[in-house]
Amino acid sequence: MAVMVDNCEALMLSLDSSKSVPAPFLTKTYHLVDDPSTNHIVSWGEDDTTFVVWRPPEFARDLLPNYFKHNNFSSFVRQLNTYGFRKIVPDRWEFANEFFKRGEKHLLCEIHRRKTGQPHQPTHLNFGHPSAASYLGGCFPSVSLSPPNSTDDDHRDFDSSSGSPPSSSPSAASKSYTDALTSLSEDNDRLR
Repeated sequence: MAVMVDNCEALMLSLDSSKSVPAPFLTKTYHLVDDPSTNHIVSWGEDDTTFVVWRPPEFARDLLPNYFKHNNFSSFVRQLNTYGFRKIVPDRWEFANEFFKRGEKHLLCEIHRRKTGQPHQPTHLNFGHPSAASYLGGCFPSVSLSPPNSTDDDHRDFDSSSGSPPSSSPSAASKSYTDALTSLSEDNDRLR
């Protein structure tokens, strides 16, 4: 329990001082490469700014499961790519990242995961009506546009074909709700 408290305190200190913590993938990869007992399988490159996987089958079978929950070499390479590593030499598995250097583990904090080229796909929308999410095609962030103090019953007459909420409540909240829904519908049409 004391170790867990120490780890939490270290994390809190790290967060308080605005220093980022490297991603676990990067830390594990650094330890994997830096282990001198596995240099025949994976090691630092000649100038200590790259690393080379000399024996991919053994690397995947014997080393990856010790650090990760899989033994798939191509998944490991794909993950390297998401963190900006690039393959250096075409005929061997040598990778580099400007912040991945031997003896400079502190630089790992500078490596950040790249964003994928696909737009964020929300898990759900909540407009107080079950067909709203399907009407909007799941193209918007997860938000609730229900007017304050409303219930699902307030929106049972929602017309999903027109994208309009019931017009029976002309309050400012309903206008805001209508404006937001109209804006989202226009964005959806534009994206199509």
